[in-house]
Amino acid sequence: MPQQGTLNHAIHSQRYHYIHYRDGREELYDNTADPYGWKNLADDPKHAEAKEKLKKWLPKVNAEHFRPEASGSR
Repeated sequence: MPQQGTLNHAIHSQRYHYIHYRDGREELYDNTADPYGWKNLADDPKHAEAKEKLKKWLPKVNAEHFRPEASGSR
């Protein structure tokens, strides 16, 4: 599962792409109907079930942020 920035997560299924941001914002795209991700369906009640299914896959605990300069490796 990709993570872009701390506490932001994205989940992909065969049909949907779901993004949850640390501030609570959400994005949901139907890859079949909208392959370029132009229409955010996160607030559309018709897609609430798909969104809830994907949300179950979000991590419950986040990994610590890795800082190469703090690990001593270069």
